Amino acid sequence: MQVDLIDHIQRNTTPKLSQLDETFSIASLVHSLKCDLEKILSTINKSDYHSSQLDSYYSLISSDSTSTYSYDTYETLLPGSDKLQFGMLWGYIKELAEQGLLLPMIASRRNEIRDQKEEWRQFIERAAQADSTGFYASVKKVLDEGGQITRVSQGAGSAYFLCDVNGQPRFVVKPVDEDIFCLNNRKQFGSPFGPDDEQFRVREGIPLYRSAQTDAFCWELAKLAGLSGATPQTIMGILGSEGFYDISDNLEGDEKLLFLQLTGEADKEKLCSIQEYIPDSCDFYEILHQWMSEGLSDEEIASRIDQDDFEAVNTLIWLTGDTDAHTGNLRVYVKSIDASGKKIYGIKKIDNGLSMPERNGDLLNYLAYLPNAEKALSPKSIQRILDLPVEDIVKVMKEYGLEGTEDAFKERVRLLQNLVSHEGITIGEINSRLEVQARYALSDDGSSV
Repeated sequence: MQVDLIDHIQRNTTPKLSQLDETFSIASLVHSLKCDLEKILSTINKSDYHSSQLDSYYSLISSDSTSTYSYDTYETLLPGSDKLQFGMLWGYIKELAEQGLLLPMIASRRNEIRDQKEEWRQFIERAAQADSTGFYASVKKVLDEGGQITRVSQGAGSAYFLCDVNGQPRFVVKPVDEDIFCLNNRKQFGSPFGPDDEQFRVREGIPLYRSAQTDAFCWELAKLAGLSGATPQTIMGILGSEGFYDISDNLEGDEKLLFLQLTGEADKEKLCSIQEYIPDSCDFYEILHQWMSEGLSDEEIASRIDQDDFEAVNTLIWLTGDTDAHTGNLRVYVKSIDASGKKIYGIKKIDNGLSMPERNGDLLNYLAYLPNAEKALSPKSIQRILDLPVEDIVKVMKEYGLEGTEDAFKERVRLLQNLVSHEGITIGEINSRLEVQARYALSDDGSSV
């Protein structure tokens, strides 16, 4: 059976950062690495390895590209410019590179990313076997029929469409390691920082590398709360694609080989959230812009939004403590047409990865600014909140590794259940009380204490 030559190479070559001193040069380390490779290739049984890997390594040891290096300091193997395209946080990361800390941090993140993927593999396999909706089977069918991963340009996280053979998007795929401030973000929002680095989180109380399980859990919460129409079905999955991004994609030749040798191989099989794609929809900003350009009044705008959907999505946002419910993460679609021929739009909340904080206080809900929020919450929505199966939700929460969010979730639920008991309270009033929850000490009825 053929095995992976890369694993054999890594076990038998040992360049380390501790080798570096003031006389060290990149060229000398690359030369040393080439000698190691040549020695290994001269002793192995070549039939045991993939021919494509053998060809690439023979090509490497016969090349002579080390003269392109100009780094003459032991402090970093990376140039002073942001060659790895971290982007926004480069000012902080550059200091780490200058201190010789960046490459070890990247190597550590790579190991954690691989370990996290393996920790969830059996969970995902069991979920696929128990799936009665056919969602996992649908994803597999698209892949088996030649579906392709294509990049999504919108947003700061690295999202992809999984398209069918006709090029039509079927699912939205988000690798956890390509999210905002994670190692392999390709949109200038990457970093080498980990889940415990609280200073470099996107939102306070939401650790990095948690988006896939959070996104999938929010769908489970929506089902248990009777809100399954408020967000598309979402699962966790492990997908492999050369279309996925790795931080090493910014490098070439010997420079890339050396980087991978010191930080670990690129792994393009990734832990992801996989969300159902909503066809024939647009984001809320687009439809609001259209309505405003038409000169519609607040009353006319309110009449074009399905109020049941509006209340359901608001309730989901409140329950999950969503910190990212801006107009770009709210999709609208034509749900019905009334007797006069007017289109009535339904709403779905997408991209729930920045929900379920461990501490409340950063609720962001753009729906609260719409005229529909001036209406009182309906008896149907009130009863749904009062009947919430809290302990069932907490049980599933723990299955997704989100036990750290339990106290904040129960705090939101207690406040929400007391607020809806106030006769005639509007959606906007409820939202305002929840927004100030962590800024001020509030009693369970939302009043100051």
